[in-house]
Amino acid sequence: MATAHSRGLAAQAWCDPRTSCIVMDPVLAEVFAEMLDRYKEAIIWMSGSSSFGPEGEAVEDWRKLRDALFP
Repeated sequence: MATAHSRGLAAQAWCDPRTSCIVMDPVLAEVFAEMLDRYKEAIIWMSGSSSFGPEGEAVEDWRKLRDALFP
């Protein structure tokens, strides 16, 4: 079961001008939201690595991903 936040992100796909004319598919939206939750879990896991820490080589890219999924 997806989180409410990820469901909201998935629903935003149907607000995009390129897709706003397409009827929303709730099953597809739920699957997409579940995938987003898995990606968020991976990003949280990555935060434990020194590469993603304040002085790490990958911290800027990690922050971009984190901020996109956790606004």
